[in-house]
Amino acid sequence: MGGLRRVGRRVVAGTVCYDWKIGGMGGSTTAEGGGNGWECGCWSFRIYIVSFNIELKALNSIFQKWGVLAPPGLWNISGEPCTGTAVNGTKWEDHAVSIVCNCSYNNNSTCHITHLRVFAQDSTGVIPVELTSLQYLTHIVIDQNYMYGTLPAFIGNLTRLTYLSMGHNEFSGSLPKELGNLKELNFLAIGSNNFSGTLPPELGNLAKLDQPWQNGRGVVQHSVMLGITKGRADLMKKGGRRE
Repeated sequence: MGGLRRVGRRVVAGTVCYDWKIGGMGGSTTAEGGGNGWECGCWSFRIYIVSFNIELKALNSIFQKWGVLAPPGLWNISGEPCTGTAVNGTKWEDHAVSIVCNCSYNNNSTCHITHLRVFAQDSTGVIPVELTSLQYLTHIVIDQNYMYGTLPAFIGNLTRLTYLSMGHNEFSGSLPKELGNLKELNFLAIGSNNFSGTLPPELGNLAKLDQPWQNGRGVVQHSVMLGITKGRADLMKKGGRRE
């Protein structure tokens, strides 16, 4: 689903108002009257957009399942998350729990969540399917928690990802071939988990990976910080094996 999109402009009782449409949901509504949370003649309305998008519901569900609380005073999880540190240029690495929004879509009228960080929070749980509702994610960092279960195949639906870091958890099982769908990835860290088996050959599709961490033979070991170089990706694409 898309975000909330501005589709028109008009003057109501001498006040500039805007028409907004919720992408993918059909129908439209307007800012007329300014009621029910709608604001009239206010360009800062763009920070409210995610409130009307499935991304907010997904984010709340993910945090609830992981037992994570949004840091007070940084951004608003209950209403408009694309506020405060999520949009003001603060380094997202400065906070253990953080998000970043990009509000430049549709001529600066639409916000989407692009970064998600839950670092060293002792969080437990699996990777929930709600993550796929955050389709604009480019960065995920969930290292140093107690998350478990397999890396689900639907992770391959997040095709905008450039950075995926989930080391030092309790994930297990084999790596899904769908990781090979993440062709924009330039960083992948999944070590210090309980993954088993060999790397799927589809990882050869990840030609943009540029981090040097690997375990040498392509076997996933829980004690090793695993990353894959561009060279490794090229080698796997050709069906070769590095000794």
